Amino acid sequence: MNRGFPIPALIGLILGAWILVFTLASRIFLILPPDTADQESPLFRILNTGRAEMSADLYHRADLYFHKGVAFTRPPPLTGDPFRKLLDAVAPESVVHLGGQNIREIMPWLRFTTRLDPHHVEAFLVTAFWLSEEAHRPDVAHEVLREALRLNPGAYAIHLGRGKLFLRQKNPKAALQSFSAALRCWPQSPIATSPQDLNFDRAEILTYRALVFEIFNHPADAIRDLEEVLTLFPERHEFRNRIADLAAGRQSLSSAYHLADTLLKTRPPDDDHPDQHADTHEAHDH
Repeated sequence: MNRGFPIPALIGLILGAWILVFTLASRIFLILPPDTADQESPLFRILNTGRAEMSADLYHRADLYFHKGVAFTRPPPLTGDPFRKLLDAVAPESVVHLGGQNIREIMPWLRFTTRLDPHHVEAFLVTAFWLSEEAHRPDVAHEVLREALRLNPGAYAIHLGRGKLFLRQKNPKAALQSFSAALRCWPQSPIATSPQDLNFDRAEILTYRALVFEIFNHPADAIRDLEEVLTLFPERHEFRNRIADLAAGRQSLSSAYHLADTLLKTRPPDDDHPDQHADTHEAHDH
């Protein structure tokens, strides 16, 4: 029999030490100024080789917690099958989001993510989204996006996120400036992005800017942006209907705001994938 140090006690000691180190490091990360590529703190230089991996892991944990432990998956086929319904009831695969005050619990994880990797644009965007939508602090959300832009100048996705935030606040002038900046910066991104995703993002920017042009009663500019979307995705026939309505003067300010509100209520940035744009297509039919 092993009469040495009890294994359970040793495991508890190791876990306790790890938690203590993690807690102290987390507090340091919150105190230190955000890093840039040209000037990094000594602590981050020590952790430089692994901080991107640590950041990605923190973000993944926050994402799982946000989805109540259910990772995001594509909708399965045969959704009407009775066995599929039974399986869904026992082991749900749909996207289930936290809400209300519970969102605040993942904010430190997202903050640690951006401190470890200041180029994790998606983490900045998700943080800003939930600060605005669930914590009802759009002012703090704007601060987060300004910091993200300072650390990632020229990243089109941040300008897109700012444009959406301004549009939610019914500030079309600022939204127009942000969407136009996003188009000027596209396709610059601090992370590798596939050509397909780049085109999806450009189409999203153009769609939002077209709606802002409608709000300002500039149908010719709106038509121009929607026509460019059609050059990227000719199969989006509903855009042709909206172009025809704009050309005939059948769209109104209330219609543009209603459609913008509908699109802005879609999934948050972390759930973004090509299927989201299918939702955008359906919204244009209303």
